[in-house]
Amino acid sequence: RSRVQPRQAYCFAAAGKTGWNGVPWQEAVAHGLSWFDEVYLLESGLYGNLADSNGRLVDPSFDLYNQAFAIFAGAARSEALPQQAEAARARAEELLSLLKRDYAHAERGFHEAKPPRVPLCSNPHMHLFEAALAWEAVTAGDPLWRDLADEIGTLALTRFIDSESGGLREFFDMDWKPLPGPK
Repeated sequence: RSRVQPRQAYCFAAAGKTGWNGVPWQEAVAHGLSWFDEVYLLESGLYGNLADSNGRLVDPSFDLYNQAFAIFAGAARSEALPQQAEAARARAEELLSLLKRDYAHAERGFHEAKPPRVPLCSNPHMHLFEAALAWEAVTAGDPLWRDLADEIGTLALTRFIDSESGGLREFFDMDWKPLPGPK
């Protein structure tokens, strides 16, 4: 699954940032994200979903979760590999632009598919929120990332978190209302 490599690259970058001196962590970050782009990056600028054990893309379908991790890993790349910071930032901004253009929900957040369909989900938004905060830290508060974090934070406070129980809901209809039933 394409979300794995960005997570692993982030882990190496975070370990290196905290002083870990195990394997050459910067090389691991660079290699992992280079492989991720080589295998999963589609002509559309989005990332596919699944590759086989030979590194051949077998499922190019869209998953918002995977795009969120790609953006998040870009912030880690920017910090871990300063020589790649500008390219990482440009790539993250391009990916966010594609999401806004093709998957933006009319109220807030993003759809899970094109054309839009139920359910809308909170989980990939949590990771987009994390990615926006990471980029906000790396870019010293760039309004692009601050606004995304604020948008998703507002969505969490007004839709994702049940005001009565405090529980975090996962699945929603097209108006960001919780789906009926156990889901």
